[in-house]
Amino acid sequence: MTPRTEARPGEINTILVPTDFSQESYKALHYGAALAAKFGAALHVLHVSEIDFAPPGPALPNREPLFTDPALAQAIKEQIETASGQSVTATFHGRTGRAYDQICRFARELGADLVVISTHGRTGIKRIFMGSNAQRVVQHSSIPVLIVRQSEREFVVPGKPLAIEKILVPTDFSESSREGLEYAVNFGRQFGARLVIFHSYQVAEILTPEPYLTYDAPLTQEEVRAAAEKEMREFLKGIDFSGLTLETQITNGSPAPEICRYAEEQKIDLIINPTHGRTGLMHVLLGSVAEHIVRYAHTPVLVVPGSIKRKGASPSA
Repeated sequence: MTPRTEARPGEINTILVPTDFSQESYKALHYGAALAAKFGAALHVLHVSEIDFAPPGPALPNREPLFTDPALAQAIKEQIETASGQSVTATFHGRTGRAYDQICRFARELGADLVVISTHGRTGIKRIFMGSNAQRVVQHSSIPVLIVRQSEREFVVPGKPLAIEKILVPTDFSESSREGLEYAVNFGRQFGARLVIFHSYQVAEILTPEPYLTYDAPLTQEEVRAAAEKEMREFLKGIDFSGLTLETQITNGSPAPEICRYAEEQKIDLIINPTHGRTGLMHVLLGSVAEHIVRYAHTPVLVVPGSIKRKGASPSA
């Protein structure tokens, strides 16, 4: 399979939706279909017949129900069309092996711009998103991954036009955060969305030997906030926000809980969360802040890996 020319970050031409045929996984199909219709993107549906003991590597010969059960394939196509409210052409693929490995490999081969995956699938994925396959896809994917789950705030509602009005973009002012913001700008512009750039800081304390006694760090809260506001202004310089409404929020508190709290209180439709920031995030580890957001935010989360592939870049194996 020859990868097609990649879109700019935030633009979507090809969407991949893994499915395990569970009721919960249909939610990812709903989102994938709706986004494909919005962006005019090609929609690809992948099922992996998982073998628990299979090592990561090339797929084994295909023995895939999408190809052996035409009635099942037709039912899924009807689900996709019903979800999007219009006819969407989907291409079906089957692989055999370790699910997360085959999903990530196929996404790279396909040149996908977005993977849409749901939790609560047949692999025993829990509400807090600790399922092995979904977790590993997010950890290992070099492509943005949209995580959706049951009983959460939704921006895809059957019978209503697809609309994303408020997008929350957490930042720690790192280079990876800037890449994530540029992605969010291009993505949000398709919806004319309000973009909320969010930063939370904490003022350190100095503990003393005296019981129950602490002293403020040399910088006061006011000084730390002023520094954060200045850094926010510098961070936003040079970015074209045309077609969007821009808002900044700076709060004092632990970043992850503050992000989740704000998203719920303000009825945020989507969190676009860049990884590989100052918290020491590695390619195979989301890190504490991002992992907390993915687990506990009551809204879809689009995880954007740092240094996402640029046009013409060769995907790694």
